[in-house]
Amino acid sequence: MFCVSSLDGLAIKIQLPRLSDVPYPTGYHSRDGFFSVNVQAAVGADLQFQSLSEATASSFHDSTAFAASGMDQYLSTVICFPEGLWVAADDAHTARKRVLTPWPGRYLL
Repeated sequence: MFCVSSLDGLAIKIQLPRLSDVPYPTGYHSRDGFFSVNVQAAVGADLQFQSLSEATASSFHDSTAFAASGMDQYLSTVICFPEGLWVAADDAHTARKRVLTPWPGRYLL
C-alpha cells in the first residue's frame, strides 16, 4: 500500500465579497475573525498540486468542502487509481477506502 497524495483544507483570507458576487457574503466570515474561502488541496510526493478547489466559504467544515470539491466523488470511483494506493488526510475528513485519516480512539477492535 502506498500513499500517493496528501489532502488538507486551508482558509485563505479574502476581502468581504459583494452581494452581487455571492448570495450570502457573511458566510465567508471565518471563526478566526476574517473573511476567507475554504480551499481543499491535494499534493503528491513531487510537491505538485494534484487537485485544488475553492468551492465553499470558510464557514463550511472541511468534510463539506471536500464533498463540494468533487474530489470525494472522484476518490470513490474505481478508475481514480489502482487498488492499494491511498490518500492521507487529517481527521476533519471522513475515512474511506482510498482516504486514510488518523484513528481517533485507542483501540481498533
